[in-house]
Formats: sequence, structure tokens, C-alpha cells
Amino acid sequence: MSLPRAIFLLLLSYVGLVVATSLSALSLHPLPDVGFLIALYAGLHCRPFASSAGGTSALLLLHNARPESMAGFGAALGYLSDVVSGTPIGLHALGLSLSVLLLRAISIRLLVRGVGAVMLVSLLSLLAYRLLLSLLYLLFAALFSPAGSTLWAAPELQSLLGEAVVTAALAPLLFAGLSRLDHSVWGDPRAQGLGGSLTQAGGRL
Repeated sequence: MSLPRAIFLLLLSYVGLVVATSLSALSLHPLPDVGFLIALYAGLHCRPFASSAGGTSALLLLHNARPESMAGFGAALGYLSDVVSGTPIGLHALGLSLSVLLLRAISIRLLVRGVGAVMLVSLLSLLAYRLLLSLLYLLFAALFSPAGSTLWAAPELQSLLGEAVVTAALAPLLFAGLSRLDHSVWGDPRAQGLGGSLTQAGGRL
């Protein structure tokens, strides 16, 4: 991932986290996890793209992310989430770093097109991510937490499902906006695969 794109996504995530944290004190309803959606978009956007000449586009070689840069991006994104939401430092950082690397690995085999497909992948991915966070929390508690203390309260099942549904509902709109920016600002033709076709009927997963 190029540095300008990474900085833009981090700033967008920070704004979303601040707004969601501010609204959480006023709203009784679950709010979307914007930071995770941006990580999901970045991970799925690592799909290679062949040029019309049959080779690999030099532009996409520039945009394709190396594992270490994607891990760093996920860690930075997670660190922002830890700082803004007040969770133990390193919990979301490690979770998003691992999640982005996993998404990068499966992006070659997973083609997400259409509103329904984006919502389904977002829903399942967020649930899997929350499970990963819970496992990491147990690890953090075993290694670093004094006996009897609580580092982080895992969300209840009802609130988790509500957050997953709201996040999945926002995913098509956010993906479409990020795809248009990728296509218009950075000239990335892969944007048509993730968000450019969201206005078309149906979807393919």
C-alpha cells in the first residue's frame, strides 16, 4: 500500500472512530465499526490485476501491498482504535494486523461484487474478528493482567450481532466511496471489482 493511501485511510478511520465514540455516549443503538471496515477494504483490495497486454501493470505493482506494509497498516489502524476506544493498547493493533494479513492472503481467491456480497462478507468478517479479539483478550489477560482485574469487557452477543448488522449495512456505501476515490485519485482499475459494481443488480461471491 502506498504511503499517501495508507495515511488517507488512517485519517478516515480516526475520524470515524472519534465520531462513533462520541455518538456511543448518546445513542442506545449499536454503531458501525468503521475502522474494521477500512481494514476489510484494504485487505480485500490486494487482489492482483492483469493488464490488457497480458502482463502485470506497473501501476498495480506500485499499489500491491507487501505483507510487512499491510501488517504495519493494520497495526497502526488497530492502535488508533485502542487509543480512541480505550481498549488495552495492542489488542486491536494485533487483531487488525493479523486480520489484514489473512484478508490479503485470501483476496486472490475471494471476489466480492454487489451489495449483498459486500454485506455478507462484512458481517461474517466482523464476527470472526470479534472472536479473534476475544481470544487475544484471554491471552493478554493471562500474560499481563494482575489476578482479578479486567482489561476489557467483551461485547454481549446481542450487541455484537447488532453492531455486525449495522456495520454490514454501511459497508456497501463505504466501499463504493473508497473505490471511487481509488479510481479517480490513484487511477487504480481494481476499484471496479470492489466498489465500482455495487450499483449493479445482484452480486457474486
